[in-house]
Amino acid sequence: MNIITMPTIEFETGSKGNFAVKYAALGWYVIPLWWIDSEGKCACGKAECNSPGKHPYHPLAPFGQRSATCDVSQVRKWWSSCPDANIGIYLAPSGLCAIDIDPRNGGLFTIDDIEAEHGPIVSDLLQYTGGGGEHRVFERPSGTLPGKLGKGVDVKLDGYIVVEPSNHESGCVYSWEASSSPLDGIAASPLPDWIRDLSAAALNKTGIEPGDRPPIEEQKIADLRSALPHIKAPSRDDWLTVMFAIHNDIGGQLGFDICDEWSSSNGGKYDPVDQMRVWRSCKRLGLEGVTLATVFKMAMDAGWPNIPEPAETPENIRAYVISLVEKAKHEAAKSGEVLPALGQWEIPVKALQDVADWFSTLSEEPHPMISIVGALAFGSVIAGRKYRSVNANWTAMQFVLSGPSGVGKNYIKSGINRLLHASDLADLFGASFYTHSSAIYWALHTAPTHICVTDEFGNSFAEARKSENGNKMSVFKSFKQVYSDCDDTFRADSYSMAGLSRRDREERRTPPIVRPSLTLLGLTTPGQFYSEVKAASIEDGLMNRFVVFNVDKTACLRRQVIGNGIPHEDLINATQLVRRLGEGRDSAPDAFPQIIQVDFSGAAKSIFDMFREEAESFGDALEESGMGNMPRRWRENAMRMATMLAAWDNPLRPVVTDGVAEWCCKLVRKCGEETIKQLGGRVFESSYGLSMNMVLETIRAAGAGAWVGKSELLRKHRGVKSREMAEILSHLEEAGLVIAERHETNGRHALRFMSIPE
Repeated sequence: MNIITMPTIEFETGSKGNFAVKYAALGWYVIPLWWIDSEGKCACGKAECNSPGKHPYHPLAPFGQRSATCDVSQVRKWWSSCPDANIGIYLAPSGLCAIDIDPRNGGLFTIDDIEAEHGPIVSDLLQYTGGGGEHRVFERPSGTLPGKLGKGVDVKLDGYIVVEPSNHESGCVYSWEASSSPLDGIAASPLPDWIRDLSAAALNKTGIEPGDRPPIEEQKIADLRSALPHIKAPSRDDWLTVMFAIHNDIGGQLGFDICDEWSSSNGGKYDPVDQMRVWRSCKRLGLEGVTLATVFKMAMDAGWPNIPEPAETPENIRAYVISLVEKAKHEAAKSGEVLPALGQWEIPVKALQDVADWFSTLSEEPHPMISIVGALAFGSVIAGRKYRSVNANWTAMQFVLSGPSGVGKNYIKSGINRLLHASDLADLFGASFYTHSSAIYWALHTAPTHICVTDEFGNSFAEARKSENGNKMSVFKSFKQVYSDCDDTFRADSYSMAGLSRRDREERRTPPIVRPSLTLLGLTTPGQFYSEVKAASIEDGLMNRFVVFNVDKTACLRRQVIGNGIPHEDLINATQLVRRLGEGRDSAPDAFPQIIQVDFSGAAKSIFDMFREEAESFGDALEESGMGNMPRRWRENAMRMATMLAAWDNPLRPVVTDGVAEWCCKLVRKCGEETIKQLGGRVFESSYGLSMNMVLETIRAAGAGAWVGKSELLRKHRGVKSREMAEILSHLEEAGLVIAERHETNGRHALRFMSIPE
C-alpha cells in the first residue's frame, strides 16, 4: 500500500468545498457537478434528468469534464460560489482509472464470478457509491483496456467518477471505505495485469453467483415476499439473520433484490451501502443452519397468517399427535368420571329428530349424522335471538360438515331451504357466503337471525389465508366476532366521514345489530378443509368455535324411494311454535328482542361442570402439541346446543335435562376428538412445530450414524431458546425420530442426538 503525504491547507469553504480542495491538492482534476435537492431530485430542474446529481454544473464548468482543474484557488472559488455542488474527478489527467461496479445491473455478482475464475481485483482505493455500488480506483495503465468486464462492471479510463461526500438520489452519500481513503494519504495501486488478457467469455458474464443452485419455487418466493413485511423494525441481529437466510437459500441478484426491497421499505434507516456490504459478507462469513424456515418462523411470531407448507410430515409424528388425544383422555379420567362414548345417532328431542328423519327422505343414500347436523343447524336458526340460558348461552352455532366427495352432503342444504319456505320463514335463509365483513353486517341488518349454508367451505378458508385477500379474511374474523357478540352488539367497520355533510353522515351511520344470531353450516371435503387449517387458526380461537362433524361413506343408508320433498304439517307446526310467530317475528335489528329464559336441571349443571373439567384436562394434555386451544370451547358449544334443544323440547318453558346435557357433551367431545386426530401432524405448522421440523432436519443433515450435540443445535438455531430446545428434543425422542445419548466432553456430561432412519 502506497502512502502519500497530504499538504497542509487552510480551507474557507463549506464541507464539500473542503473535500474538493483536498482532492485538487492531490493533483486530481476536480469538476463541479449538479447535486440532489431537498426533494430528492436533481438540482438541474429537468423533469426527466437521466443522470441526477452526476452531470457537470455548466454555470461553472461550461466545457464539461474538460473544465476540470487541480488549481486549488480555482476549486476554492467554485465551491465558495456553489457550496452544494457534488464533486467529480476527471480520471485521465489525474493519472487514474476505475472499475465501476453497478449493483442495479448485477455488477457485484459479475465481479464475484470474474474473481472466482481469474483472481481478486483488489484496490487500495475503494469507494462505496451512493447507489450501493463500488468504485475501485487504480493507477492509470498504459495502452488500452476493455471498456466492460461484464454485466454491470465497467472499466473507466476516460470520463469521471463522483466522489465523497457527494449526495445521491437514494438519499445516501458517496464514501471512501474507512481504510482506503485518498484523504488519509492512501495512493492508488496498479491495476492487475491479467485484466488486459480477459477472454471474450469473461466479458459476457450474466451476473449470476457461481455455483449451481436448484431452481427456486415460485410459491416459496411468494411466501417470502408475503412474510417479510411482518418483520418490522428488526434489531440488527434479526436483520442480519434475514440477510443470511435469504443469501443461503436464494442468493444471486433475486435474493439481494428481495432483501433490498424489504430493507428499504421497513421504515427504519436504510443504507444501501451497508446493505450491499452485509450481503457480500454473507458469502464470506456464512451462517450454518439459517434458512428461509428461520425467516418464516420470525414472521409467524410477528403475526404472519400465511404459513408456508412444511415438508411432508412423517407418519410417526402424526401417530404421535394422535396418541396425545389418548393421553388427554387418560389425564381427563383422573379428574373424575368421564362421560361415556356417544352410543347412538339420535337426537334426544323428538321434534328435531323428526326434522333429521325428514331430511333423510330427500336422499337415496342418507347419512344419519349428516341428517343430524342439518337438523341441529336448522334448530339453531329457528331458535334465533329468542332463547338464552341462565348462563348466557345462546343458540347461534357454527357447524362444519366434512365428508368425502360423493357422500351426499348437499341434501341437507335443500332440506333446510324447503322447510324454511314451507314455514313462511324464507327470510332466514341467507347468502351462500360473504365477500367482506360489511356483507355480514348488512345481511344481519336485513335479517338479524339467519343461516349461511356454504358449499366448498374449505376453498373459502384457503382464499382467506392468502395475504392478498384481506376481504375473505375479514369474513372469518367477523365469524369469530358474531359468535362472541350474541349477548352484545355487532357493528359494521367504521369509515371516515370527513368532509361529509351532516345529512350524509346521518344517512351513512350504521346502527348496531343487537344480539346477532348467525348460524353457519359449512360443507367441505377433508382435503379441502384440513389442508388449510393452520396453526394461526388454532391459536387465535377460530377453529374451536366450529363444531366439526367428520363423516365417511360407510355409514350411509340405502333407500328405495325418495320422499316427495314436501315437509309434513307436524314439522311446520313445530318450527312455527319454536319461532313463536304468534308473537311476531324478531324485533328490529337495533332493538332488544323478547327473551325466553332456558334453565338447567341440577343434574344437567353437574354434567356441564364435569365436562368443563374434562375439556380443561384435554387442553392441558394437548398444550405441548400446539392444540391446547381446541377443547377450550367444548363446554360452551355443548351448552349452546343444549339450550337450543331445550327450546325445541318445550318452547314455552324450556329446561335442559340431564339426558340432553349428556348427549350434547358426548357429541361435542366426539367431534372435537376426531377433529384433533384429523389435524394430526399439521399441528407442527405452528411456530413451535416449525422449530421442531428445523431441528429435526439439522440432525438428519448430519448423516446416518452421526451425533449432533445440543450446544451445536442451539448455535445453529439461534431463535430457539434453551428451554424450548429441550422440549423439542424430548418430543422428537418420544416420537421415535431421534435417539439421545449422554456423553462426556471436556470432563463434563452433555447430551447429543442422532436421527433414526425413516
